[in-house]
Amino acid sequence: MTHGEAVAYGMIVACEIAEFLKISYGIKERLKKAFDSNNIKYDYKIDRARAWEFILSDKKREGDKIALVLPKRIGKCVIKKVAIDKIREAFLGL
Repeated sequence: MTHGEAVAYGMIVACEIAEFLKISYGIKERLKKAFDSNNIKYDYKIDRARAWEFILSDKKREGDKIALVLPKRIGKCVIKKVAIDKIREAFLGL
């Protein structure tokens, strides 16, 4: 996975979390179309449970929250401190 592909994957995950938190809707599908039309791979099958261990050590973590950049709409993002249990639920589907 290249750095750009990792960033693309992270953008998709950010969209999933934003949709889970009801911050935005439909952005993930628009991003996927843009990535597809530019031949940017984003659909890696990663072990999300293993990746979760890295998320827990994120430098933006403050106690039981992590500051995330989440899309509100195309061209507009918000920085939101999200409880780790909510991120876990969105990321791991728990």
